[in-house]
Amino acid sequence: MKSMKSNKIGFVVTIVLVVLLTSTGCAALAQSRGTSEATGQTVSVTRQTLVVQIEASGELGPVREANLTFGTAGRVAEVLVSEGDAVAANQELARLDTRQLELAVRDAEDTLALRQSALRQAQQPPDEHDLAISEADVTIAQSNLAKLLASPDAKEVERARLNVEQARNNLWAAQMERDAQQVAYLRDQAEARVGNAYVALQIAELQYEQAKEGADENQIAIARAQLAQAQARLAKLKAGIGEEELLQLETQVRMAETALQRARASLEDATLRAPFAGTVVEVNVTPGEMASSALPAVVLMDLSSFWLEVGVDEIDVGRLAAGQPVEVTFDSLPGVVVTGTVRTIAEAASTSGGATVYRTIIDLAPTDIHLRAGLSANAAITIEVVENALVIPNWVIQFTSDGQPFVEKVVGGQTVRTNIELGVRNDEYAQVLSGLSEGDLVAIPATELQVPQGGGWFFGGRGG
Repeated sequence: MKSMKSNKIGFVVTIVLVVLLTSTGCAALAQSRGTSEATGQTVSVTRQTLVVQIEASGELGPVREANLTFGTAGRVAEVLVSEGDAVAANQELARLDTRQLELAVRDAEDTLALRQSALRQAQQPPDEHDLAISEADVTIAQSNLAKLLASPDAKEVERARLNVEQARNNLWAAQMERDAQQVAYLRDQAEARVGNAYVALQIAELQYEQAKEGADENQIAIARAQLAQAQARLAKLKAGIGEEELLQLETQVRMAETALQRARASLEDATLRAPFAGTVVEVNVTPGEMASSALPAVVLMDLSSFWLEVGVDEIDVGRLAAGQPVEVTFDSLPGVVVTGTVRTIAEAASTSGGATVYRTIIDLAPTDIHLRAGLSANAAITIEVVENALVIPNWVIQFTSDGQPFVEKVVGGQTVRTNIELGVRNDEYAQVLSGLSEGDLVAIPATELQVPQGGGWFFGGRGG
């Protein structure tokens, strides 16, 4: 902890004490346990603003940081940025070869169009032409079945008998032509005609027997099945699509839509874009190589503002609160001070260098100073400010064996050990709640005055 005014006050006290020590001829003081003669080495009890701070260190982080990788596998086609480039939000940074991905999108679009067309057709009312055709199919099937179930038609039987007679006459005529033929090759042709006539006679005789007997059970079963199919088609056409079939078609459409979304997402993921405006700090891909998922292709940081992460010791964390002001300094930037505020304090502890600390995040105020991510920084967090506090330097305070603080107060040229009550304190000053008044003089303990080898007095120990 340190005081915001410590350097100035310490400097003034140093001048006063040097003058006093020079005027006394460099005499040493002995610690008093009662009343003794004052030798002149004193400091005055004053009032000032006492600032109590907690110190911690850490590294700067950018307000936003993104390790960007391609969302799909592929070969790098273009790298559009370099390290150090400033980019705008949504700006393209790199692209993969997208030819196969584009084909996948077109295939998915075609599949979706087919599924949607099938669903639209199923949802439409039946066409009048289709109904007429289906009704005609039912009528024909009914007629065919009725013919098979009816008794043999006398006319059909007689027609079949006459066909037999005609086929037999044709056979006889063919046989006579064959027998009358003397030329060998012509006789062979006639013999073939006899064979054909014989086959036609056999068919005619079978048809005649069927006409006399009527339809068999197999023919009737087939006719019944054909009629049932025709009637089912007509009923389905009139009733429209069923709920189960409609659900299947709708599911197919949704699946096609999902496939198209995935294909388009893969195509979109082949282009790396900046999620926010910032600076490119790392590029790990080159054209022609396969994109790796193990290493970010591009690292992007928003360096418009920074935050500081520090670890606060468990002894001090109870005095921290969000919103407390902070002064931040940098080892690499002497004399630079940036203000900030405490944003969050971790609820759980962690270990750093063997100490138990709590992760504390500090937001830095905007500044024109050129800061860089990763800079080592020192934070002085102001936890308490006491206005018009009665203070004395820490190095004039002494303690008894049981811990009671006291000072050697100068009264009438004598030093009197005086017990005091202390309030808050920082690295150099302590608040006095009771035992002293403004303007009182306090003797400097002998342990705070040392004689160097070269002679002359100087301040050591806890002095400023």
